[in-house]
Amino acid sequence: MPPRGLSHFWPFTIKAYALGFILLMSLVLGALGWGMQYRLDTIRADAQKRNQQAAREELDGATTRLIDEIRQKGQSIAAQDETRQQLVNPAYYGYWRGVRVLGDGLLPAHVKAVEIYNRHGKALAEHSIGDMPHAITAQDSAGFLIRQGDRDYLYIFFPILGIQANPDSALG
Repeated sequence: MPPRGLSHFWPFTIKAYALGFILLMSLVLGALGWGMQYRLDTIRADAQKRNQQAAREELDGATTRLIDEIRQKGQSIAAQDETRQQLVNPAYYGYWRGVRVLGDGLLPAHVKAVEIYNRHGKALAEHSIGDMPHAITAQDSAGFLIRQGDRDYLYIFFPILGIQANPDSALG
């Protein structure tokens, strides 16, 4: 009959069991830590994607509101008789553009320049103000976005209808 002592139930020393327990707990805690870090990284990536999507939507909404506001103001100016008069007699065009349109607050403050183009796409003014193109093509009349230096410029054009309701020129 073998002896009945602690060595029968505990074949290793207490030191070996303590070392095994520490190793096992280290593995368990390491796995838990890795799992939590992975989950946090997933949450962080999802939050970043949501923030980028929200920023895109906010920019799209702001751009749409900006374009709508400028379209409304531009169409209002293009429909005025005073605007059509500039095509007939451009002698006071510089005054009209600088004082009546840009100076009177008809357009929002972020609009930096206005130009009238004849039916051939040539600007009425000898020298365009700001960065307005001196001439536009049929493709340009749809509007375009351009980056110059560290700024973005949005060009929007509106037809100026003559008496017979056909486009005589464009307001940009």
